[in-house]
Amino acid sequence: MYIPKKKPGRTTEKWKKEAEDGFKRFIDEADSNMRNEIFSNECSPGDSEACYLSQFIFQKIFKVFGKNTEIYYKKYFRVEGYDFYFDLMNNPKYECKKNNKQKRPGKKIEKSFKEKYAEWEKIKYTLGNFTPYPDIDMDGKRFQQYHEAICYERWDLTLLKLQEVWDNKIPMTFNEYLICTGQIIYYREVFNSIPLDSSKNIDENRITIEWYKEQAKYIKENPVHLINFNGDSDNDNKELENEHVEFAIDTILKLIRVRTIILLLLLREPI
Repeated sequence: MYIPKKKPGRTTEKWKKEAEDGFKRFIDEADSNMRNEIFSNECSPGDSEACYLSQFIFQKIFKVFGKNTEIYYKKYFRVEGYDFYFDLMNNPKYECKKNNKQKRPGKKIEKSFKEKYAEWEKIKYTLGNFTPYPDIDMDGKRFQQYHEAICYERWDLTLLKLQEVWDNKIPMTFNEYLICTGQIIYYREVFNSIPLDSSKNIDENRITIEWYKEQAKYIKENPVHLINFNGDSDNDNKELENEHVEFAIDTILKLIRVRTIILLLLLREPI
């Protein structure tokens, strides 16, 4: 545990000092623990994605981009005076459901990708799969309700709706929000530019803060499109073919891993 449990009532200076020291220790040890599931062990006023450590992390990252952020030690924090909550982005259970928006694979397909599901399950509670989101109406539902009930915890569909309903009351544009949370890799054009090595694996050495800033500049100056996990299969009324399911899982694994690297880089940026 990096940040100690907070007692109900007034936040003491002693606790704040312990929390700040714990956060500094997390950054020092981040190279070894960012890819591990650490958040389930952290103290939280709600679900693990809203833990105090997660709030400290995103407070620092928003500040890198000049945003004023306040931690209230509740399930949310505030960015430029606006409430932001936290959520898990991509959950393996979404592939086990069916709805009208997206056909889901059956049990036979699930079984054939058992190893990939296991890898997804292993990294779903790492930082690359957590994010703050603005408190906003999503077609009459709270954001988390829409994400789970309508999108079955598919972040690509959730982002598409968030982009559609984005409110100018939120103190940043949709693009700025994605930049400040390491999410611009959810744009197809940025995702396709992720550096790979000769064996088509992620080349972590070439994912630098300079690369991220170049991509942030690109999305401000060019038309971009949010990624679809299943390629073009959303227009298909048939059961998902194996190739679409494999594409979806591979895409999600890549997004989580790359975003973890990006967030670590942003955590170490000076303010």
